[in-house]
Amino acid sequence: MLKLKDMLVPKFLFIVIGIFLLFSSVIYFSLNSHLEGVLESIPDNNSSLLVQGLYNDFYSLWILLSLVFILLFLLSFLIFKKSINNLLFDVKQLNRYIENISNKNYSEKIKIKHYFEFLQISIMLKNLVKRLNSRDKKNPKKSSKK
Repeated sequence: MLKLKDMLVPKFLFIVIGIFLLFSSVIYFSLNSHLEGVLESIPDNNSSLLVQGLYNDFYSLWILLSLVFILLFLLSFLIFKKSINNLLFDVKQLNRYIENISNKNYSEKIKIKHYFEFLQISIMLKNLVKRLNSRDKKNPKKSSKK
């Protein structure tokens, strides 16, 4: 069975790299075709300096767009990584709490910090623990047989 962390990180990287390749190819081909159209409209006399300037501007724009995308990629990866860590923290807390319940340690506390859905689950588990604890106090023979 896959762990949540092992499943989400590769999918995220695959999606972001795919978006980058799509984004870069669309921009490259659209700018390149626009540049070729501009170059065809320029008359041939003394145009080599202008053509060189246009190519320099094109490549500097391309480098700038790549840097912006890389920075956005790093920022989104850091945000994603923090979200995954928060999710894993809450899941570990729930796991630990359920293990303690199964060992009949009903006094254990649970601390959910990040996601409302896990907080709802923890509240339902606390209610279940209260019922189990009261049942064990009423019928100690039944709970010791199991």
